[in-house]
Amino acid sequence: MGCFKIYMEVYEKRGFDSEKMSAKIAVVIVARNEEKYIKKTLIHLLRQTIKPTKIVLVNDGSTDKTRAIVSQFTEIDIVDCKPHESFVTKKQLADTINAGIEKIRNLSDVEYVMILGADHILPANYLERVIKRMSENPQIVIASGVIDGEFSVTVRGSGRIVKAEFWKKIGFFYPVNYGFESYLLFKARSMNYDVVLFDDIITSTQRKSASSYNSKLYYNYGQALKALGYSLHYSLSQAG
Repeated sequence: MGCFKIYMEVYEKRGFDSEKMSAKIAVVIVARNEEKYIKKTLIHLLRQTIKPTKIVLVNDGSTDKTRAIVSQFTEIDIVDCKPHESFVTKKQLADTINAGIEKIRNLSDVEYVMILGADHILPANYLERVIKRMSENPQIVIASGVIDGEFSVTVRGSGRIVKAEFWKKIGFFYPVNYGFESYLLFKARSMNYDVVLFDDIITSTQRKSASSYNSKLYYNYGQALKALGYSLHYSLSQAG
């Protein structure tokens, strides 16, 4: 039994012993042909102990039943986009996420924004635990938990929670370039803010994380490092 399943069983039996808190949270999800996973992801999201005030799902040209399934949830706003060639490391994915951010960027009362993958399962107190820690330390502007069984050294793209006040300072969008997710972390650190991965807050995904990638992915990864200003030698060392 994985750590995530054990944690969920403990949570169901004992609950989460913490001081109740509230926060205004907007969530952006991108989905393409996720009919196998999206319903379970949304159910767990809607069970959060701190309820999101706004949930936007960007339907990236799905040709299966993804949109029909999501439309059954009245709490979810759907934005339809034309599909891009590929999600994996592609800079165009930033455009897709930005289509969701566009729906929340003018909401004056939003305090936090979470980007969530369509197959990502969160424990019921995920938002509460991460945001409580962020609210206790004003220096933390980006944070996330970890995925059960996956090695992570920095904040993930999915499950990432960003303080809206910080994001507004740098434009409240992802730049359409390679490394757009890392850009946000780079900017935060350059402005002397903290980016924190909470390795005791465990989540799960419905599909296994890839353990190996093809050469095209590594090419795009190298483009990402280059876009962020890293040297050729550093980029090559990270691809090994």
